[in-house]
Amino acid sequence: MSLVQVTLILPLALEEPVIDTLLEHPEWTSDFTCSEVSGHGQALAHATTNEAVRGRARRIRIVIVLAPDAAQQLLDLLKSRYPHPEAVYWITAIQSFGRFL
Repeated sequence: MSLVQVTLILPLALEEPVIDTLLEHPEWTSDFTCSEVSGHGQALAHATTNEAVRGRARRIRIVIVLAPDAAQQLLDLLKSRYPHPEAVYWITAIQSFGRFL
C-alpha cells in the first residue's frame, strides 16, 4: 500500500478546530502527532509583537501518515474550512511504515 506523510504547520488559533476535524474523520487519520514548533522567515509576516521581538512565531505541527487519495481529500476539506495565509502543508512519500511489535 502506498502511503504519504502530510505535515501541517498552523497558527495556534487553528490547533483545536483542525484537530477536531481530524478526529471527525478516523477513516483518513486514525493516528496523528501534534507538537508546538517555532516558525521563522515568512512565518513572522503576521507575527504578534512578542513573536517579532523573539524572532520566531509559535506554530503547531501536525504529522499524519495516510493513503495519497485520503491525503488529498483531507487537504481539500481543511482548505475549505480553514483558509488562512499562515497555514501551510507539504506531502512526502513514505518508503516504509510500521510498528515495533
